[in-house]
Amino acid sequence: MGLIAGARFSVSSQVFTGGRKIIVELLDAPADLTDPPARHAFIVMIRDQVERFGFTRSNLLQDFMSCAFYTDIRIGRAYWAALSARRGAANPVVSRISLAAFRKQLKVGDRMTLLYGPKGHRALGTTRTVTAIRSRDFVFEGRTFMDFPRAGAFACDGRLIRIAIGSEHEPDAHLLYEWLPTDQCQADAISMPEQPGGL
Repeated sequence: MGLIAGARFSVSSQVFTGGRKIIVELLDAPADLTDPPARHAFIVMIRDQVERFGFTRSNLLQDFMSCAFYTDIRIGRAYWAALSARRGAANPVVSRISLAAFRKQLKVGDRMTLLYGPKGHRALGTTRTVTAIRSRDFVFEGRTFMDFPRAGAFACDGRLIRIAIGSEHEPDAHLLYEWLPTDQCQADAISMPEQPGGL
């Protein structure tokens, strides 16, 4: 049980035809789960604890099985973000604006430049304009969708935005954007001196 001590989880459920699924997602834990055997042991242990509250009845001869619920144990991006922060994350950003405040301040017309991303990212170095903002995501020009991350995977200092997208293969994977709000872009355009005309 030492792997569970100090761990934080989110629990949700999905109902579908024929049953219900309990989803347990790990948000943070002191344990390092990058090693596959340790990760597998952790998932099995959590699944055993959850399934203690359910039941399973089956008859293989009659091809019958019934259970109280299905279980899905996940190690979320928030865990990998917390792990990389403890190890010393690359491109750290001081969090001065919360995710909730960013969602309120983000406007259609704002621009974002991708300064850093996983190796081979096709949008690296490009500047794109926000064309729509919805409850779960926002849309760049060209109909590229960007989901709002969990608060634990987000950091913004007012100019730079760091979004953790780590996994067991690369815990410190992240996107680093430069945020150019519409108001700032307009102010920069007004403050630019006029170029002398004529030939």
